[in-house]
Amino acid sequence: MKAMYQVVIALLLLTVSSNSSQASSLPDFPFVTVEESASRNVRPDEALVSFEIVAFAQRAEPANATMVATMNAVVALTEQLGIAPEAITAYEVDKRAKRQRDDDYNELEILGYEFSRSVSIKLSDLDRYVQLMEKLLTMDHVEGIGTEFSSAKRSEVEAELIAEAANKAREKAAIMAKGLNVELGSVFAFNDSGSFSSFFATFGLSNGYGNMAGISVTGSRGNSIFIPKFIEIQKTINVIYKLQ
Repeated sequence: MKAMYQVVIALLLLTVSSNSSQASSLPDFPFVTVEESASRNVRPDEALVSFEIVAFAQRAEPANATMVATMNAVVALTEQLGIAPEAITAYEVDKRAKRQRDDDYNELEILGYEFSRSVSIKLSDLDRYVQLMEKLLTMDHVEGIGTEFSSAKRSEVEAELIAEAANKAREKAAIMAKGLNVELGSVFAFNDSGSFSSFFATFGLSNGYGNMAGISVTGSRGNSIFIPKFIEIQKTINVIYKLQ
């Protein structure tokens, strides 16, 4: 699969006065920055299902009771499906008073209380994914259901993609250096976590490019739950080479 890439070339040899209060001087040598990406389609075998339990009532006690009952129902569902208890993560309960507002949006008397709690369930395989989703979709007080698919081999694949992107970055930098009649030197800096925006900001410069990330989305039609056949794993590497 052809990888997307973006290249930014900078041949800079600048001197900034030492009393500058807003920016440091750039490196005192010519350099070239290269950004390259590599991606691969892999079959998903893991999933993280996230959702929120939301309950509202005029009084706090019944609202909280509804939220607790729904959480217990979720736990019972996972036990029924054979999902390990440690696969469930339940976050702190949030309680908010809902107030009536006038035409000027001033808060008036309390209408009731809303209790909410974010929950995530990590599936180490997708055998029970469809059953879990079907039950959650029909469960009262469960909102905002979303799934992030992944692969158990993600770390291994990412390491291979970083190496592939690094090779492509060096080849691209060498071609550009040759076209400019200069020689490519050693690596000055590199990262795989984004662009060099913060790096150049240190020297009073900025740029507008950044990482691209692929996401997978599940959909439903009728009572069917779909699992994507492939997910895209992508890694981007940014390298600064010295020029000789």
